[in-house]
Amino acid sequence: MEFNNNTENEKKQVEIQIGDIKYNLTTNESEQYINGIAKYINNKIEEISKTYKSLNKNTAPFFLTVSLNIADDLFKQRKQFTQSSNSLKILEENFSKLNIQKSSLESLKNDLNQKDNIIKKLKDTISELEMNKNIEITSLKDENLNILSEKQLEIQNLTNLYEKKLTEKDEEIQNLKNQVYNLEKSNSQFSNFENESINLLYEKDEEIENLKKQLKEMYFKSNEQNNN
Repeated sequence: MEFNNNTENEKKQVEIQIGDIKYNLTTNESEQYINGIAKYINNKIEEISKTYKSLNKNTAPFFLTVSLNIADDLFKQRKQFTQSSNSLKILEENFSKLNIQKSSLESLKNDLNQKDNIIKKLKDTISELEMNKNIEITSLKDENLNILSEKQLEIQNLTNLYEKKLTEKDEEIQNLKNQVYNLEKSNSQFSNFENESINLLYEKDEEIENLKKQLKEMYFKSNEQNNN
């Protein structure tokens, strides 16, 4: 009986015992590997012998039953491997989706940064307008004081003009403040969405870790069954 593989290692003789019969094998495989196969077959023989006590170990039906059980183990291992491969494929697809979500999150962060810049510019504009308003008020007051002794009518007109300008400036400032408020509110909504996205990413990462752990446990369990 001879075992071959794709390696170029020197062939050697390995003696094993299957049941009550000893065999000398010529193989490229290691002695430990061949003995592991022999141990597996002998365990199957003992298992079938205990399950089917009416079968004679030296008959064809007995060895046919052993062969069918070994084939059953092989097909179950293949099925388990296929399921593991499918699970791995699902993991890869989920990982790809996570990458897309991370990319979307980065885009949202960029949008938030842009809105923050707009808010800052608007606040600067408000500060400048308020400063200009104060300057204009001071200037108008000085102008009113200078012409007070000369023309009462002009004073009244200037006072009306002054109040009108104040009203216009206040309206303009209020409009800008409303814009800032709306942008800050929008910014808060984006921040909440960002936090939800980050929490979702953490949950997906934990799910992937759990799936990986299950795959490892299936792999170790499969190895233990093969060694036994």
